[in-house]
Amino acid sequence: MKSLLFTADGIPAPQGSKRIVPTSRGPRVIESSGEKLKTWRRTVTAAAARAHVGGPITGPVVVTVNFHLVAPQRPRFTTPAARPDLDKLLRAVLDALTDAEVWEDDGQVIALSASKRWSSATYPPGATILVERVNE
Repeated sequence: MKSLLFTADGIPAPQGSKRIVPTSRGPRVIESSGEKLKTWRRTVTAAAARAHVGGPITGPVVVTVNFHLVAPQRPRFTTPAARPDLDKLLRAVLDALTDAEVWEDDGQVIALSASKRWSSATYPPGATILVERVNE
């Protein structure tokens, strides 16, 4: 496989950081994973699994993700220069691609390009994802 291009339709959701909370039984790791995040990750995982043929990609990869977000009724800017954070949106997508066994581990990503845009009739809410294997 040289490259994998697919679209995941849905409302992109950010994946927050894990935090450690002290409890009477010792520290506990809590991950911010609301229902929106779970739904989004399942959507990306399913779309990737449908598009990907064969086993996990080995070696370095380059990933490009274009997010299409639903604009509020009165957006402050012409582009989505506000929450959700781009890095947290990417974290959810990269982990979903690992879940879909597109690659062995997201540590294989050597370059990453991402953008946020408002959705439109041409680009409904979701993400367009390109994974390219790097020839060494």
